[in-house]
Amino acid sequence: MRVIFCVLFLIMLGCNSTKSKVSSNKIDEVAFQTIAKGSLFGDGIEGISESSFTITDEKAWNKLQNNMNKENNVSSSFKEESIDFSTEMLVCVFDKVRSTGGISILIDKISIENDSIKISYSNQKPTPREMVTTVITQPYHIVKTQKRKGVLVFIKEGK
Repeated sequence: MRVIFCVLFLIMLGCNSTKSKVSSNKIDEVAFQTIAKGSLFGDGIEGISESSFTITDEKAWNKLQNNMNKENNVSSSFKEESIDFSTEMLVCVFDKVRSTGGISILIDKISIENDSIKISYSNQKPTPREMVTTVITQPYHIVKTQKRKGVLVFIKEGK
């Protein structure tokens, strides 16, 4: 009788431990607004490597604009948006310097998952039959969103 009771007890414990725990990962998409999107044409003279980062203060924003303007005044085409760095931040993605035009970079989505801020971006490439310019470019995309705390995770989507 004890053996049967022990076997039933172990079966009940085993069944209880095989219950899958449902993860409560809540994913919230975050609104953002494009400040600048385009390409640099300075053959890398701007000194901005392929990178993805955030800007949370006016000093860093001015420094980035100055670097971007080293060869051409690209900041004159930025959307004239006021940026309140006490409540907002900029998300910046720069592609590598490329030997042709026709390629752009796009921040597709910003989402919050647990303690992470996930920023998904992709390269938009021309089709094989499209003609492209033979000029050195460096695509970029800069967006404004609400300032948040958390671990930043940049995810390059395969497009």
